[in-house]
Amino acid sequence: PLEKKMRYSRGDDILLAKYFFTKPEGTSDKIFQVFGRTHPHHPWKGWQEHHRIHKAKIDHFIQQLGNG
Repeated sequence: PLEKKMRYSRGDDILLAKYFFTKPEGTSDKIFQVFGRTHPHHPWKGWQEHHRIHKAKIDHFIQQLGNG
């Protein structure tokens, strides 16, 4: 049976923002594979897709991190 997909939370968006704030190097796939190993509660492809869809919101968090 197919598992119900876990929803992404505001906390997940902040995890992504903190990760991108460090300006990770590499291809998109590579960046998300590394991130997915550290945060395995979602598959890396899911993280990648979530970031693509919610980039504006995540970029806003990154900006907030930049402003301290």
